[in-house]
Amino acid sequence: MTTPTDPANDQQSMSFSEIRALQAENTRAIAALRAENAERAARHDKEMAEIRDAIARLTQAQNRTNQDVSTLKGWGLELYCERNPEIFAEALSMGEEEVIPKREIMRIGSEAVRTGVITPDQRRNLSRADVYIYARRESDHQPFCLVVEASFKVGDDDVDLAADRAEILDIVLQKYQPRNLNGHAIPIVAGADIDIGASFRAKTFNVTYVPIQNGNQLTNPPE
Repeated sequence: MTTPTDPANDQQSMSFSEIRALQAENTRAIAALRAENAERAARHDKEMAEIRDAIARLTQAQNRTNQDVSTLKGWGLELYCERNPEIFAEALSMGEEEVIPKREIMRIGSEAVRTGVITPDQRRNLSRADVYIYARRESDHQPFCLVVEASFKVGDDDVDLAADRAEILDIVLQKYQPRNLNGHAIPIVAGADIDIGASFRAKTFNVTYVPIQNGNQLTNPPE
């Protein structure tokens, strides 16, 4: 009876050169896989960089758009305030209101500088207010000059500017005493909304906030 042969004994042992060839093939395969992974990672990094760059460009464009819209709203609000001085007179129980032309403010400011009442820097600051309104208090007909800073959303800076510019105008009114203007200056901020901090600041510095109820109409076309 013939003894069965173990199949494993039929397999020839790999030679040393074959083993080295197999190792070299595995090395090349691993290197190719690493190169492929590195290339894939590089493509991913490039794509992510392009995405981040696109997001940054979109963010910058949106910021510019927001700034442009904010500027347009500010211009529209300033024009609205200039064309509707009665809203400020009514808020302070005044009447006989009229807008003081900016050129008149600049003229009396220049005269006040010439006479040493205010400095050139104060004149420049005064002339940059948004709207000036002359009105009389209904109770006793006392005259006042309203210095208005208009912003779609009133912030701390608006309050500070209104207070500073009204103070300068008050100095001009009291010390230079122009012929066509008299009384005291009152600082006013106007807008569709006001920051909480600015609201507190306005009360602290006696700056009157006048809300513009139809502020949204400033950027919406009429139906």
